[in-house]
Amino acid sequence: MRGLRRIEGARRHVIATLLALIAGVLAAVPSAAQDEGATLVDFDIVEGDVSVGVQTSIMASRAAFDAADTVLLATSADGADALASGVLQDESPLLYVDPAEGVTADHTAELERLGAETVVIIGGEAAVSADVEAAISDAGYTVERLAGPARIETANAVAAYEDTLEADTAVHVSRAFGTEDNPDTAFADAAGLGAWAADSGVVTVLTQTDAVPAATGDVYEANPQVTTSVAIGGEAAVSDDVLSTLSEEYGQDTATRVFSEASCSSTGSPRTSSSTPTPPPASPAPTTTRCC
Repeated sequence: MRGLRRIEGARRHVIATLLALIAGVLAAVPSAAQDEGATLVDFDIVEGDVSVGVQTSIMASRAAFDAADTVLLATSADGADALASGVLQDESPLLYVDPAEGVTADHTAELERLGAETVVIIGGEAAVSADVEAAISDAGYTVERLAGPARIETANAVAAYEDTLEADTAVHVSRAFGTEDNPDTAFADAAGLGAWAADSGVVTVLTQTDAVPAATGDVYEANPQVTTSVAIGGEAAVSDDVLSTLSEEYGQDTATRVFSEASCSSTGSPRTSSSTPTPPPASPAPTTTRCC
C-alpha cells in the first residue's frame, strides 16, 4: 500500500485522509505545500512487527510535519473514532495504534522527532486501551482523551476540544454508520472529508442516515451560533429527512450538499468518478443541492 505526498503552491497544508481498507486498516494520505512544482513521494511499507496502518500513519506524519506540539492517536482497527478528527489535523498529525501491538518504538521515535508535548487520544478505552494511555504518560507526555460512549459522542468531543467549534457558524454533516451489508460505507464520505476539514477548520458532525439522534442534536443545542449544515454525501448517506429535521428543529440552512453525482448508488456504495464537486467555503452561502 502506498500513500502520496503532493507538494504544490506556496503554503503548507496538512491533509490527512482516512482510507477504509478491506481489513479495516486505515492509512493517512498527507499533503504539504512548498514553493516548487508538484512532487510525488512513495511510502514504502516494510513487512515486520509493526502493522501497515501504524507504519503508514507514521510515514505520513514524517512527510507532512517537521514538528508538532500535539499529536493525535486513534486505533487502526476501526476508523469510527478517527472519522471526525480531520478538523484537528491541520496542526497535529494523526498516528494509529494497533490494539495488538500497543505503543511501539516507532511511535516513541516519531513523538520524539516531532518534539511533541501532548498526545490526544481519540476514542474510549475499548478503542485505545488504558495500557496505551499509561505507556504514553510514563514516557513523559501529557495525555488527553476525547471520547464518548459511541462514535457520534466522540465526534462531539472533538468538536468541543479547545473550543474548536466556538467561533464557527457552519459544520459538515456526515453519516456515522454504514449499511447493514457494507459497514465500510460509514467511512466513505467522512474519510474523504478529512482533508477538507483539516484545510478549512470546519467541524464534522456525525448523524444516523435516516434520523437525527439526540447526541447529534446536542452539538446544535450547545452551539447556537451554528446556522449552516453542509451534508457530505448523497441521500443514501445523509437523507433528506435528516436535513429537514436539522432545518425545522435546529434552524439550520441545509441548502448545500456536497458529493459527486457519479460517486453514490442506491446502496450508498462509492463508485469511481472522474469528476469531483467544488466544495463550498467554510461558511457556505445557499447553493443548489447536487443529487444523484
